[in-house]
Amino acid sequence: MSYFLIGEVPRLEEPAVRFMEQWLEREAVVDEVIRFTDCQTDSSFYEFRPLLVDHQIHALLAARLTHKSQAIGFVALHQCVPYRKWEEDSVALLAAAVGHLGMSIHNLRSLAEAQKKAFTDSLTGLCNRRFVEQRLAVELKYARQQRAPLTLAIADIDHFKRINDTYGHPAGDNALKRVAFFLKTNVRKGCTVGRFGGEEFVVVLPNLDLETSRQIMDQFRERLAELLEVEGTPITVSIGVATAQFDEILNLAEIQHRLFADADARLYIAKRQGRNRVVWEDVPCEVPSNL
Repeated sequence: MSYFLIGEVPRLEEPAVRFMEQWLEREAVVDEVIRFTDCQTDSSFYEFRPLLVDHQIHALLAARLTHKSQAIGFVALHQCVPYRKWEEDSVALLAAAVGHLGMSIHNLRSLAEAQKKAFTDSLTGLCNRRFVEQRLAVELKYARQQRAPLTLAIADIDHFKRINDTYGHPAGDNALKRVAFFLKTNVRKGCTVGRFGGEEFVVVLPNLDLETSRQIMDQFRERLAELLEVEGTPITVSIGVATAQFDEILNLAEIQHRLFADADARLYIAKRQGRNRVVWEDVPCEVPSNL
């Protein structure tokens, strides 16, 4: 339930919101506008009187927001002067307004839900590839303007096919969800975490240099191997990390492409060097590819 409060006090604090929630939930009826001329002297408001005095709430007019007879919130108007008589025109105007607001809010919520689904990976609940790419473009633009670092990490679950082949696809899906949650809860606030496809995850780390990002991802890798397993076998990841190079000759799309290519190349090196490691430099790889 949501509560939309409109009045002469610019911003009602949490106790006032609780009052509206408790009282309006108790008194309001669907399709009925309720009104009081002086809340501070009305016996039904006795438990809230200190709050009403503090916020100078006197005359009150309120109605439910509904959509298809389902309550979705309230609109409340109040005056800071006592014994105000609410005109019938005001009551009728509020009744008409809440009808339109209820429909508008329902439509906005439906649109927001559709957008969320369009940018969310259905299995893990993380951002999907489309959202990550769009978010990275925004972060790159900001980083270039502010001359700030921006780092990208690509993580891939080691031997994921073996998990599916040995324990079945439900075990593989469960491993993906657990790694996704663990990754999301083990990076800094402000980072964008997404599933890029298959068993591959991406982390956008704004305002963080290469060394700090490497440490964050290495700590994640170590903790993951210690805490997550499938039938007694630890889940490990290989990670490639790269920092954006803001070459003035390149546009942002080209910089983004190079950033992904650098991180992906280092992920490949991590795999070739034996997996379960973070690579953040372009080092030569001489380890046999069958590892």
